[in-house]
Amino acid sequence: MFNKQMLSLLKIEFLKSIRTKSNIFMFIVLPVLIWLLIFGFTHQNANKIGFAGEEFYIFNLESDTDHMGDLLIERLQKLTESNVSIIYQSIMVPINYEFTELSNFYDYVRRNGLTPMVLIHQNFSQLYNEYSDIKDPVANVELLLLQDSDFGNAIQYVVSNILDSSPFTLVKYEHAVSINYNEMVDQSVNVEDTSNQQMIIFLSIYAILLAPTFFIAHTFTDEREKMTIEAILTLPLTKSEIITAKIANGTIFGLIFSLISTLCLGIFAIVVNSEFGNREGLSTIEISMGVVLIYFLFSSLTIFIAISLGIALIVTVKDKKVAEQAYIIGIMFPAVITPILMDIYGSGQMGLIYLLPWTHSIQLLNKFLYPHSSSSELIFNSLIFDLIFHVIGLISIITVSLWFAIRRFEKNDEYN
Repeated sequence: MFNKQMLSLLKIEFLKSIRTKSNIFMFIVLPVLIWLLIFGFTHQNANKIGFAGEEFYIFNLESDTDHMGDLLIERLQKLTESNVSIIYQSIMVPINYEFTELSNFYDYVRRNGLTPMVLIHQNFSQLYNEYSDIKDPVANVELLLLQDSDFGNAIQYVVSNILDSSPFTLVKYEHAVSINYNEMVDQSVNVEDTSNQQMIIFLSIYAILLAPTFFIAHTFTDEREKMTIEAILTLPLTKSEIITAKIANGTIFGLIFSLISTLCLGIFAIVVNSEFGNREGLSTIEISMGVVLIYFLFSSLTIFIAISLGIALIVTVKDKKVAEQAYIIGIMFPAVITPILMDIYGSGQMGLIYLLPWTHSIQLLNKFLYPHSSSSELIFNSLIFDLIFHVIGLISIITVSLWFAIRRFEKNDEYN
Protein backbone atom coordinates (compact mmCIF):
# COMPACT_ATOMS: atom_id res chain seq x y z
CA MET A 1 0.00 0.00 0.00
CA PHE A 2 1.13 3.58 -0.68
CA ASN A 3 1.28 5.82 2.40
CA LYS A 4 1.18 9.63 2.27
CA GLN A 5 4.97 9.98 2.14
CA MET A 6 5.22 7.55 -0.78
CA LEU A 7 2.45 9.36 -2.64
CA SER A 8 4.21 12.65 -2.00
CA LEU A 9 7.49 11.26 -3.37
CA LEU A 10 5.63 9.76 -6.34
CA LYS A 11 4.09 13.16 -7.10
CA ILE A 12 7.49 14.85 -6.95
CA GLU A 13 9.03 12.19 -9.21
CA PHE A 14 6.18 12.43 -11.70
CA LEU A 15 6.31 16.22 -11.95
CA LYS A 16 10.06 16.06 -12.40
CA SER A 17 9.78 13.40 -15.10
CA ILE A 18 6.98 15.13 -17.01
CA ARG A 19 9.21 18.19 -17.42
CA THR A 20 11.90 16.10 -19.12
CA LYS A 21 11.71 16.35 -22.90
CA SER A 22 13.19 12.89 -23.44
CA ASN A 23 10.39 11.30 -21.39
CA ILE A 24 7.71 13.18 -23.33
CA PHE A 25 9.23 12.04 -26.61
CA MET A 26 9.85 8.41 -25.65
CA PHE A 27 6.55 7.71 -23.89
CA ILE A 28 4.13 9.89 -25.87
CA VAL A 29 5.59 10.73 -29.28
CA LEU A 30 7.49 7.48 -29.94
CA PRO A 31 4.44 5.13 -30.06
CA VAL A 32 2.76 7.41 -32.60
CA LEU A 33 5.89 7.51 -34.75
CA ILE A 34 6.31 3.73 -34.55
CA TRP A 35 2.76 3.07 -35.73
CA LEU A 36 3.13 5.61 -38.52
CA LEU A 37 6.26 3.69 -39.56
CA ILE A 38 4.33 0.40 -39.36
CA PHE A 39 1.56 1.86 -41.52
CA GLY A 40 4.15 3.05 -44.05
CA PHE A 41 5.67 -0.43 -44.29
CA THR A 42 2.23 -2.02 -44.55
CA HIS A 43 1.15 0.39 -47.29
CA GLN A 44 4.36 -0.32 -49.18
CA ASN A 45 3.87 -4.09 -48.87
CA ALA A 46 0.27 -3.79 -50.00
CA ASN A 47 1.29 -1.85 -53.08
CA LYS A 48 3.94 -4.43 -53.90
CA ILE A 49 1.41 -7.22 -54.13
CA GLY A 50 -0.71 -5.66 -56.84
CA PHE A 51 -0.08 -7.10 -60.33
CA ALA A 52 -2.81 -5.56 -62.48
CA GLY A 53 -2.37 -6.39 -66.15
CA GLU A 54 0.42 -8.93 -65.66
CA GLU A 55 0.00 -12.27 -67.42
CA PHE A 56 0.37 -15.76 -66.09
CA TYR A 57 -0.16 -18.99 -68.00
CA ILE A 58 -1.99 -22.17 -67.21
CA PHE A 59 -1.66 -25.59 -68.80
CA ASN A 60 -3.97 -28.46 -67.87
CA LEU A 61 -2.78 -32.00 -68.71
CA GLU A 62 -5.89 -33.72 -67.38
CA SER A 63 -8.23 -35.70 -69.61
CA ASP A 64 -11.72 -34.52 -70.48
CA THR A 65 -13.22 -36.88 -67.91
CA ASP A 66 -11.32 -35.32 -65.02
CA HIS A 67 -12.64 -32.11 -63.55
CA MET A 68 -10.50 -31.07 -60.56
CA GLY A 69 -8.06 -29.19 -62.79
CA ASP A 70 -10.95 -27.28 -64.33
CA LEU A 71 -12.13 -26.37 -60.85
CA LEU A 72 -8.68 -25.05 -59.97
CA ILE A 73 -8.68 -22.94 -63.14
CA GLU A 74 -12.14 -21.62 -62.28
CA ARG A 75 -10.96 -20.60 -58.80
CA LEU A 76 -7.92 -18.84 -60.21
CA GLN A 77 -10.10 -16.99 -62.72
CA LYS A 78 -12.39 -15.76 -59.95
CA LEU A 79 -9.44 -14.48 -57.95
CA THR A 80 -8.21 -12.42 -60.91
CA GLU A 81 -11.63 -10.70 -60.75
CA SER A 82 -11.70 -10.20 -56.96
CA ASN A 83 -10.28 -7.02 -55.46
CA VAL A 84 -9.33 -8.87 -52.26
CA SER A 85 -6.84 -11.05 -54.14
CA ILE A 86 -3.17 -10.30 -54.67
CA ILE A 87 -3.56 -11.32 -58.34
CA TYR A 88 -6.49 -8.97 -58.91
CA GLN A 89 -6.70 -7.74 -62.53
CA SER A 90 -3.92 -10.05 -63.67
CA ILE A 91 -4.53 -11.99 -66.89
CA MET A 92 -4.74 -15.77 -67.06
CA VAL A 93 -3.72 -17.18 -70.44
CA PRO A 94 -4.51 -20.87 -71.22
CA ILE A 95 -1.86 -22.79 -73.15
CA ASN A 96 -2.54 -25.64 -75.59
CA TYR A 97 0.51 -27.59 -76.73
CA GLU A 98 1.08 -31.08 -78.11
CA PHE A 99 4.23 -32.83 -76.94
CA THR A 100 5.57 -36.33 -76.49
CA GLU A 101 7.94 -35.70 -73.58
CA LEU A 102 7.43 -33.39 -70.63
CA SER A 103 11.02 -32.17 -71.01
CA ASN A 104 10.07 -30.89 -74.47
CA PHE A 105 7.34 -28.81 -72.91
CA TYR A 106 9.79 -27.32 -70.37
CA ASP A 107 12.03 -26.32 -73.26
CA TYR A 108 9.03 -24.76 -74.99
CA VAL A 109 8.23 -22.75 -71.85
CA ARG A 110 11.83 -21.52 -71.62
CA ARG A 111 12.07 -20.51 -75.25
CA ASN A 112 8.79 -18.60 -75.27
CA GLY A 113 9.05 -17.03 -71.82
CA LEU A 114 5.75 -18.53 -70.66
CA THR A 115 6.26 -17.80 -66.98
CA PRO A 116 4.86 -17.78 -64.43
CA MET A 117 2.87 -20.87 -65.37
CA VAL A 118 0.61 -23.17 -63.37
CA LEU A 119 1.09 -26.69 -64.74
CA ILE A 120 -1.67 -29.15 -63.75
CA HIS A 121 -0.46 -32.73 -64.13
CA GLN A 122 -2.64 -35.53 -65.44
CA ASN A 123 -2.82 -37.24 -62.04
CA PHE A 124 -4.30 -34.20 -60.31
CA SER A 125 -7.87 -35.55 -60.01
CA GLN A 126 -6.54 -39.02 -59.28
CA LEU A 127 -4.65 -37.74 -56.25
CA TYR A 128 -7.79 -36.10 -54.98
CA ASN A 129 -10.04 -39.11 -55.53
CA GLU A 130 -7.60 -41.81 -54.40
CA TYR A 131 -5.37 -39.91 -52.00
CA SER A 132 -5.46 -42.51 -49.21
CA ASP A 133 -4.44 -45.33 -51.57
CA ILE A 134 -1.46 -43.58 -53.14
CA LYS A 135 1.98 -43.84 -51.60
CA ASP A 136 4.54 -41.10 -52.16
CA PRO A 137 2.46 -39.03 -54.60
CA VAL A 138 4.42 -36.98 -57.10
CA ALA A 139 3.88 -33.24 -57.46
CA ASN A 140 0.60 -32.79 -59.27
CA VAL A 141 0.70 -29.02 -59.66
CA GLU A 142 3.89 -27.25 -60.62
CA LEU A 143 4.68 -23.60 -60.81
CA LEU A 144 7.08 -22.62 -63.55
CA LEU A 145 8.65 -19.26 -62.92
CA LEU A 146 11.78 -17.22 -63.15
CA GLN A 147 13.71 -17.03 -59.91
CA ASP A 148 13.08 -14.01 -57.67
CA SER A 149 9.80 -13.21 -59.37
CA ASP A 150 7.40 -11.24 -57.15
CA PHE A 151 4.46 -12.02 -59.41
CA GLY A 152 5.46 -15.69 -59.51
CA ASN A 153 5.57 -15.74 -55.72
CA ALA A 154 2.10 -14.19 -55.63
CA ILE A 155 0.75 -16.89 -57.97
CA GLN A 156 2.43 -19.51 -55.81
CA TYR A 157 0.74 -18.11 -52.71
CA VAL A 158 -2.70 -18.04 -54.31
CA VAL A 159 -2.46 -21.57 -55.78
CA SER A 160 -1.33 -22.93 -52.42
CA ASN A 161 -4.27 -21.31 -50.65
CA ILE A 162 -6.69 -22.78 -53.17
CA LEU A 163 -5.22 -26.25 -52.68
CA ASP A 164 -5.44 -25.84 -48.91
CA SER A 165 -9.18 -25.18 -49.10
CA SER A 166 -12.14 -27.42 -49.86
CA PRO A 167 -12.47 -29.48 -52.03
CA PHE A 168 -8.71 -29.62 -52.65
CA THR A 169 -7.76 -30.18 -49.01
CA LEU A 170 -6.39 -33.66 -49.58
CA VAL A 171 -4.19 -32.60 -52.46
CA LYS A 172 -0.87 -31.35 -51.15
CA TYR A 173 1.05 -28.62 -52.94
CA GLU A 174 4.35 -30.48 -53.04
CA HIS A 175 6.84 -28.17 -54.69
CA ALA A 176 7.40 -25.57 -57.37
CA VAL A 177 9.85 -25.69 -60.25
CA SER A 178 11.94 -22.59 -60.79
CA ILE A 179 13.14 -21.91 -64.32
CA ASN A 180 15.99 -19.65 -65.23
CA TYR A 181 17.50 -19.22 -68.68
CA ASN A 182 20.01 -22.04 -68.26
CA GLU A 183 18.66 -24.71 -65.98
CA MET A 184 15.64 -25.89 -64.03
CA VAL A 185 16.01 -25.92 -60.25
CA ASP A 186 13.72 -27.79 -57.88
CA GLN A 187 12.97 -25.78 -54.75
CA SER A 188 10.86 -26.11 -51.62
CA VAL A 189 7.95 -23.76 -51.18
CA ASN A 190 7.06 -21.62 -48.21
CA VAL A 191 3.86 -19.90 -49.17
CA GLU A 192 2.97 -18.18 -45.92
CA ASP A 193 3.83 -14.50 -46.07
CA THR A 194 4.44 -13.29 -42.53
CA SER A 195 6.83 -10.42 -43.25
CA ASN A 196 4.29 -7.75 -42.33
CA GLN A 197 3.27 -9.66 -39.21
CA GLN A 198 6.88 -10.08 -38.09
CA MET A 199 7.60 -6.41 -38.74
CA ILE A 200 4.63 -5.31 -36.60
CA ILE A 201 5.65 -7.58 -33.72
CA PHE A 202 9.32 -6.57 -34.00
CA LEU A 203 8.59 -2.85 -33.94
CA SER A 204 5.99 -3.20 -31.17
CA ILE A 205 8.41 -5.04 -28.88
CA TYR A 206 11.35 -2.74 -29.57
CA ALA A 207 9.31 0.42 -29.15
CA ILE A 208 8.24 -0.82 -25.73
CA LEU A 209 11.82 -1.66 -24.74
CA LEU A 210 13.23 1.55 -26.19
CA ALA A 211 10.72 3.88 -24.52
CA PRO A 212 12.04 3.72 -20.92
CA THR A 213 15.75 3.84 -21.84
CA PHE A 214 16.44 7.45 -20.79
CA PHE A 215 13.95 7.34 -17.92
CA ILE A 216 15.74 4.37 -16.37
CA ALA A 217 19.25 5.62 -17.12
CA HIS A 218 18.51 8.97 -15.44
CA THR A 219 16.45 7.73 -12.47
CA PHE A 220 19.39 7.54 -10.08
CA THR A 221 22.20 9.19 -12.03
CA ASP A 222 20.31 12.51 -12.02
CA GLU A 223 19.84 12.25 -8.26
CA ARG A 224 23.60 11.86 -7.84
CA GLU A 225 24.44 14.73 -10.22
CA LYS A 226 22.00 17.12 -8.53
CA MET A 227 22.93 15.90 -5.04
CA THR A 228 19.29 15.16 -4.22
CA ILE A 229 19.66 11.49 -3.33
CA GLU A 230 20.67 12.38 0.23
CA ALA A 231 17.52 14.45 0.69
CA ILE A 232 15.38 11.55 -0.53
CA LEU A 233 17.12 9.15 1.86
CA THR A 234 16.25 11.42 4.80
CA LEU A 235 12.52 11.05 4.13
CA PRO A 236 10.59 8.86 6.59
CA LEU A 237 10.54 6.05 4.03
CA THR A 238 12.28 2.71 3.78
CA LYS A 239 14.53 2.03 0.82
CA SER A 240 12.01 -0.43 -0.56
CA GLU A 241 9.33 2.28 -0.41
CA ILE A 242 11.64 4.78 -2.16
CA ILE A 243 12.46 2.48 -5.06
CA THR A 244 8.84 1.32 -5.26
CA ALA A 245 7.76 4.96 -5.68
CA LYS A 246 10.32 5.40 -8.48
CA ILE A 247 9.17 2.25 -10.25
CA ALA A 248 5.54 3.34 -9.80
CA ASN A 249 6.43 6.63 -11.49
CA GLY A 250 7.84 4.69 -14.43
CA THR A 251 4.73 2.52 -14.46
CA ILE A 252 2.52 5.60 -14.88
CA PHE A 253 4.51 6.62 -17.94
CA GLY A 254 4.40 3.02 -19.14
CA LEU A 255 0.60 3.00 -18.92
CA ILE A 256 0.48 6.27 -20.86
CA PHE A 257 2.67 4.67 -23.53
CA SER A 258 0.43 1.57 -23.59
CA LEU A 259 -2.75 3.61 -23.95
CA ILE A 260 -1.36 5.63 -26.84
CA SER A 261 0.10 2.54 -28.53
CA THR A 262 -3.17 0.61 -28.15
CA LEU A 263 -5.12 3.53 -29.61
CA CYS A 264 -2.69 3.62 -32.54
CA LEU A 265 -3.16 -0.14 -33.02
CA GLY A 266 -6.92 0.30 -33.27
CA ILE A 267 -6.61 3.16 -35.76
CA PHE A 268 -4.03 1.20 -37.76
CA ALA A 269 -6.23 -1.92 -37.95
CA ILE A 270 -9.33 0.06 -38.97
CA VAL A 271 -7.50 2.05 -41.66
CA VAL A 272 -5.58 -0.94 -43.09
CA ASN A 273 -8.61 -3.23 -43.11
CA SER A 274 -10.79 -0.61 -44.79
CA GLU A 275 -8.16 0.35 -47.37
CA PHE A 276 -6.81 -3.09 -48.27
CA GLY A 277 -9.58 -5.41 -47.09
CA ASN A 278 -8.78 -9.02 -46.32
CA ARG A 279 -6.18 -9.10 -49.06
CA GLU A 280 -4.29 -12.35 -49.43
CA GLY A 281 -0.56 -12.08 -48.81
CA LEU A 282 -0.91 -9.18 -46.38
CA SER A 283 -1.15 -9.83 -42.64
CA THR A 284 -4.04 -7.78 -41.30
CA ILE A 285 -5.42 -7.53 -37.76
CA GLU A 286 -9.00 -8.50 -36.99
CA ILE A 287 -9.70 -5.79 -34.44
CA SER A 288 -12.03 -6.50 -31.53
CA MET A 289 -12.39 -5.44 -27.89
CA GLY A 290 -10.58 -8.63 -26.88
CA VAL A 291 -7.63 -7.86 -29.15
CA VAL A 292 -7.46 -4.28 -27.83
CA LEU A 293 -7.48 -5.46 -24.21
CA ILE A 294 -4.87 -8.16 -24.87
CA TYR A 295 -2.60 -5.66 -26.64
CA PHE A 296 -2.93 -3.18 -23.77
CA LEU A 297 -2.21 -5.97 -21.28
CA PHE A 298 0.81 -7.15 -23.29
CA SER A 299 2.17 -3.63 -23.67
CA SER A 300 1.67 -2.70 -20.00
CA LEU A 301 3.24 -5.88 -18.60
CA THR A 302 6.15 -5.79 -21.03
CA ILE A 303 7.06 -2.17 -20.32
CA PHE A 304 6.64 -2.78 -16.57
CA ILE A 305 9.18 -5.62 -16.84
CA ALA A 306 11.55 -3.41 -18.84
CA ILE A 307 11.34 -0.66 -16.19
CA SER A 308 11.71 -2.92 -13.15
CA LEU A 309 14.51 -5.01 -14.67
CA GLY A 310 16.21 -1.88 -16.00
CA ILE A 311 16.18 -0.16 -12.61
CA ALA A 312 17.47 -3.36 -11.00
CA LEU A 313 20.40 -3.33 -13.45
CA ILE A 314 21.41 0.34 -13.13
CA VAL A 315 20.52 1.16 -9.51
CA THR A 316 24.21 1.24 -8.54
CA VAL A 317 25.50 2.85 -11.79
CA LYS A 318 26.74 6.43 -11.45
CA ASP A 319 27.28 7.50 -15.08
CA LYS A 320 24.37 8.11 -17.48
CA LYS A 321 26.12 6.70 -20.53
CA VAL A 322 27.12 3.56 -18.65
CA ALA A 323 23.54 3.22 -17.41
CA GLU A 324 22.18 3.51 -20.96
CA GLN A 325 24.66 0.91 -22.21
CA ALA A 326 23.82 -1.44 -19.33
CA TYR A 327 20.13 -1.18 -20.18
CA ILE A 328 20.72 -1.84 -23.89
CA ILE A 329 22.96 -4.86 -23.23
CA GLY A 330 20.97 -6.29 -20.33
CA ILE A 331 17.42 -5.68 -21.58
CA MET A 332 17.38 -5.06 -25.32
CA PHE A 333 20.02 -7.55 -26.44
CA PRO A 334 18.12 -10.58 -25.04
CA ALA A 335 15.11 -9.36 -27.00
CA VAL A 336 17.21 -9.58 -30.17
CA ILE A 337 18.13 -13.24 -29.66
CA THR A 338 14.69 -14.33 -28.38
CA PRO A 339 13.00 -14.48 -31.85
CA ILE A 340 16.04 -16.38 -33.18
CA LEU A 341 15.76 -18.97 -30.42
CA MET A 342 12.01 -19.22 -31.01
CA ASP A 343 12.62 -19.96 -34.70
CA ILE A 344 15.19 -22.63 -33.78
CA TYR A 345 13.18 -24.45 -31.14
CA GLY A 346 9.59 -23.72 -32.22
CA SER A 347 6.82 -22.41 -30.02
CA GLY A 348 5.80 -25.71 -28.45
CA GLN A 349 9.20 -27.07 -27.40
CA MET A 350 11.10 -24.09 -26.07
CA GLY A 351 11.41 -25.08 -22.40
CA LEU A 352 13.80 -22.78 -20.57
CA ILE A 353 13.44 -20.03 -23.17
CA TYR A 354 10.18 -19.12 -21.43
CA LEU A 355 12.32 -17.74 -18.62
CA LEU A 356 12.97 -14.82 -20.98
CA PRO A 357 10.12 -12.34 -20.61
CA TRP A 358 10.17 -11.34 -24.26
CA THR A 359 9.23 -14.91 -25.26
CA HIS A 360 5.88 -14.48 -23.51
CA SER A 361 5.45 -11.02 -25.05
CA ILE A 362 6.13 -12.23 -28.60
CA GLN A 363 3.85 -15.23 -28.13
CA LEU A 364 1.01 -13.05 -26.84
CA LEU A 365 1.22 -10.81 -29.89
CA ASN A 366 1.46 -13.72 -32.34
CA LYS A 367 -1.46 -15.64 -30.92
CA PHE A 368 -3.91 -12.81 -30.39
CA LEU A 369 -3.12 -10.48 -33.29
CA TYR A 370 -2.61 -13.31 -35.80
CA PRO A 371 -4.38 -16.43 -34.42
CA HIS A 372 -4.41 -18.21 -37.81
CA SER A 373 -0.68 -17.87 -38.49
CA SER A 374 1.60 -20.92 -38.29
CA SER A 375 3.82 -18.92 -35.92
CA SER A 376 0.89 -18.84 -33.48
CA GLU A 377 1.10 -22.53 -32.52
CA LEU A 378 -0.69 -23.16 -29.22
CA ILE A 379 1.05 -24.76 -26.26
CA PHE A 380 -2.00 -26.09 -24.43
CA ASN A 381 -4.33 -26.40 -27.43
CA SER A 382 -6.38 -23.57 -25.93
CA LEU A 383 -6.02 -19.86 -26.52
CA ILE A 384 -7.33 -19.09 -23.01
CA PHE A 385 -4.88 -21.45 -21.31
CA ASP A 386 -2.04 -20.00 -23.37
CA LEU A 387 -3.11 -16.48 -22.34
CA ILE A 388 -3.09 -17.49 -18.66
CA PHE A 389 0.32 -19.15 -19.07
CA HIS A 390 1.94 -16.12 -20.71
CA VAL A 391 0.39 -13.61 -18.29
CA ILE A 392 1.50 -15.69 -15.29
CA GLY A 393 4.97 -15.87 -16.83
CA LEU A 394 5.13 -12.09 -17.23
CA ILE A 395 3.79 -11.41 -13.72
CA SER A 396 6.29 -13.87 -12.24
CA ILE A 397 9.17 -12.11 -13.98
CA ILE A 398 7.85 -8.74 -12.77
CA THR A 399 7.76 -10.04 -9.18
CA VAL A 400 11.33 -11.36 -9.37
CA SER A 401 12.66 -8.17 -10.99
CA LEU A 402 10.99 -5.96 -8.36
CA TRP A 403 12.45 -8.06 -5.57
CA PHE A 404 15.87 -7.93 -7.23
CA ALA A 405 15.72 -4.13 -7.65
CA ILE A 406 14.71 -3.57 -4.01
CA ARG A 407 17.42 -5.91 -2.71
CA ARG A 408 20.14 -4.21 -4.76
CA PHE A 409 19.04 -0.77 -3.61
CA GLU A 410 18.89 -1.81 0.03
CA LYS A 411 22.31 -3.49 0.01
CA ASN A 412 24.16 -0.70 -1.79
CA ASP A 413 26.53 0.90 0.72
CA GLU A 414 26.24 4.26 -1.05
CA TYR A 415 22.63 4.58 0.16
CA ASN A 416 23.34 3.63 3.78
